[in-house]
Amino acid sequence: IFEADHAKFVAAVLEGSADTSIVAGALGDVAENVRQAGISVARAALSGPAAAGKGDAILTALAKAVDADAAKGEQPLNRAEDHVRGAIIALYGHCADTGIPKEDEARRELALKRIVKALHVVGDHGAFIAAPALA
Repeated sequence: IFEADHAKFVAAVLEGSADTSIVAGALGDVAENVRQAGISVARAALSGPAAAGKGDAILTALAKAVDADAAKGEQPLNRAEDHVRGAIIALYGHCADTGIPKEDEARRELALKRIVKALHVVGDHGAFIAAPALA
């Protein structure tokens, strides 16, 4: 089911609705194995054929999503929302790592600062998912 939804998920990211997509449902699940599967599928979608030629637009859309959550200035109301916010941060980190050239230190530093700022408005559950994006 998830592989069939790669194009839909990429479209949702570009439209700014990744947090309400079918993949986001898995990202917000209470079961860790479901969340891990969801984030793996999301990474695959954002790195695969469905995202071909759309890397910069995807990175920009995810940056807007991360910034919008950070601008809220408050932690999520529930665990599922916290998981989804953390996953969006993690996906942004993944796309920044794979999409920004290593020699473009200024853009990579900006991405890192965006991630750190966003970590201030997730709870423990979201931070646990997002933290590897700093690596």
